[in-house]
Amino acid sequence: MNTVVTFLNILTSILLPMVLLTSLGFAGRKIWKIDTATLIVLNLYFFVPAVLFVKIIEAQVDGSFVLLVLGFVLGIEAVMLAISWVVSRLWKMEKPIRMAFGNSLLFFNSGNYGLPMANMAFHQHPTAIAVQVFIMLFQNITGNTLGVFRANRGQGTGRKALKAMFSLPALYVVVAAIGVKALSVPIPEPLWAALQYLSGGFVALALIVLGVQLAEIQGRAHLPMALVASFLRLVLSPILGILAVYALGLDGVLAQSLVLGISTPPAVNTAQIARRYGNEPEFAAQTVMVGTLLSGFTITLTLLVVRVLFPS
Repeated sequence: MNTVVTFLNILTSILLPMVLLTSLGFAGRKIWKIDTATLIVLNLYFFVPAVLFVKIIEAQVDGSFVLLVLGFVLGIEAVMLAISWVVSRLWKMEKPIRMAFGNSLLFFNSGNYGLPMANMAFHQHPTAIAVQVFIMLFQNITGNTLGVFRANRGQGTGRKALKAMFSLPALYVVVAAIGVKALSVPIPEPLWAALQYLSGGFVALALIVLGVQLAEIQGRAHLPMALVASFLRLVLSPILGILAVYALGLDGVLAQSLVLGISTPPAVNTAQIARRYGNEPEFAAQTVMVGTLLSGFTITLTLLVVRVLFPS
C-alpha cells in the first residue's frame, strides 16, 4: 500500500504539474504561434544562468562533489556510446542514422526536463538539485561539442561548436558562482533577491519552452528504431545508473538524484542539431517525441524505485 501511495504522490505532485506546464507551451505554439526564439533566449540567457548561480551558492558542495558528478555522467555516456555502436552495427544502420541514433542515447534533456523535475522532486535538498545543475552543465558541453561533431563529422564544425558553447553564459556563471562561493564574496541583497525571483520562475518557463519546442517537431522516421532508442535511454540508462551508484557505495538523496538525473528522455537539442546539419532530422525528431511521451511513465517508476532502493 505504501508503494502505491508513493507512486500516486509522485504522479500527482511531480509528473502532472510538469505535463500541465509542458502542455501550455505546446498549445501556445499551436494556437497562438508563440515565438520560440524569444522564449529560448529568455531561458538560456536569463533564467538558466540565474538558477545555476543560485543553486550553486545554496548547495553545500566541494571539488570532490563536482568530480563525482562529472565521472558519473562521463561513465554513463561512455557505456551508452558503446551500446549505441553495438546496436547500430547489429541493425546495420547507415552512417548518418548511426550518428543520430548514438546522439539520442548520449544526450538527454537535463535542462528543460531534468532540472525542473529535480526542483520538484528535491526542492528541500539543494545538494540534490546541484547534482542536476552540474549534469546539465556537462551535458551542454558535450552536446554542443561531441554532439555537433557526430552530427556533421568531417565537415569542420568543431570550431563552430566551441564558439557556440562559449557564447552562452552558463559556463561563465558556473565559474563565477564557484569563485564567489570559494572566496566568500558578499552578494548585494537586491541582486540576490532578483536572482532568486528569476530562479523561482525557471521551472515554469523551462517546461513551457519544452512544450513549444515539442510542438515544432515534425517527421515520421522509422518508429521501431525510435522506440528502441527511447527504451535504451529511458530504461537502460537508469539501470546503469543504479549499478554505478551501488558500485560507488552511495546512498540517500545523492544516489537518488544521480540516477534520476541520467534517466530523462533524449534532448530536444539532438533534434535541433540533426535538423541544422541535415543528419536524419526526421528520425531524431521522432525519437525526441516518443521518448518524451514515454518518459511520463518511466520517470515516475524510476523515482519510485530509487526512493525504495536509496531511502533518505
